[in-house]
Amino acid sequence: MPNIAQAREVLVGIYDNKPKIFIDANNQPAGIFVDILRNIAEKESWKLKYVPCDWRNCLNKLQEGQIDLMPDMAYSESRDSIFDFHITPALFSWAQAYRHPDVSVASIIDLQDKRIAVLAGSAQEIGISEIFNSFGIKATLIPVRSLDEAFVMVERKKADVALANHHFGDHHGQNYNLKDTPIVFQPAKLYFASGEGRNKDLIEAIDKHLRAWQSEPNSLYFDILRHRRPPPSTQR
Repeated sequence: MPNIAQAREVLVGIYDNKPKIFIDANNQPAGIFVDILRNIAEKESWKLKYVPCDWRNCLNKLQEGQIDLMPDMAYSESRDSIFDFHITPALFSWAQAYRHPDVSVASIIDLQDKRIAVLAGSAQEIGISEIFNSFGIKATLIPVRSLDEAFVMVERKKADVALANHHFGDHHGQNYNLKDTPIVFQPAKLYFASGEGRNKDLIEAIDKHLRAWQSEPNSLYFDILRHRRPPPSTQR
């Protein structure tokens, strides 16, 4: 039995992005990334302590060393200059636009003059800005603190469109009566990230387990993904 007194305490940021990572109804950490990390921690004798924060604050805490790991981080060259990533992605995703039923959006051009709610500091915010610059589209970006807030704004007609990763949209779109659109962009590889040069052993251990699990179709990794799929009624 591992000695709990000798277990390494690992501080992990957590924010609301169900089903990938969230606090459940029992006030417990939950989601795909939490399930993955829990199993790794058991094998590595880590003691996990989750630190709630909104996305932008989570990034600040990671950079300042106030937390050791941040799950659900999309890789980019700019982030790689300040954070460390493992090699094997923990999850794959893409961004998608979700609209109010009264708003007609069929292509990226239709976002001209629209009000778009997007998670502040997210890869989606950076990605859609680059797309708008490329196409010469003028739209109003409304940065928000959570994806729930983005969907609520569209539901209440304070925004026309919300941007979110498809995992979140598939789970929550119908709850807010939002419709998905054909606008899909920014395929992403998602990781656990750490402050640059701070936790090499954590990153290497995570990569080791992910690499082993993803090479075996019947591993607990794929069990986790199957368990966290949205109910059939919400898939589109």
